[in-house]
Amino acid sequence: MEEKERETKKFDCWEHMSDVLEFEISIEVIVQDSTLQLRYSVWTMNSPTNIQHLELIRLFVLIEG
Repeated sequence: MEEKERETKKFDCWEHMSDVLEFEISIEVIVQDSTLQLRYSVWTMNSPTNIQHLELIRLFVLIEG
């Protein structure tokens, strides 16, 4: 039997206080046969302008995960 729990969080991130990147993180926790799995997906609401935005997203995933 597979149990799923899903949680979605939204963040507003500022870089240099003028460039705003909005993104949504969906975290899915799956328990199956005494095994715990954590899956996450990230959607950006507007296009990142440089790689630092992507690093910021990874940082939030690590903190929240």
